[in-house]
Amino acid sequence: MKHALFQMVHIIQEFYFAHKSLIFLVIIGLISGIIAQMIMPGRGFGFVVTILIGVAGAWLGNIYIKPHLTMIDHSLFRSIASSVGGAMILILIINIARGGKDKDKTHYRHN
Repeated sequence: MKHALFQMVHIIQEFYFAHKSLIFLVIIGLISGIIAQMIMPGRGFGFVVTILIGVAGAWLGNIYIKPHLTMIDHSLFRSIASSVGGAMILILIINIARGGKDKDKTHYRHN
């Protein structure tokens, strides 16, 4: 009985730690998606698409960009910077694929 309880606690801990990184990735993706969308010119996206671009950018940035950001010492700032870079690259690709600026929905950029 005691052994089964310890196994169940161990399974719950593994599940929590596995999903804790996923929640962290979504939060970093949301932040990086918003920052990248504010920096990059072009059409605006909705809130859900911004989160998806941020999460995909965080994943790509942490794989390809983060190892090259050795000048940033703090791990969280390095993760955010690489995520923003990955999201900016995705936004650039999406804007190229979708076409020109004639359908720009970000009214605050039109001064």
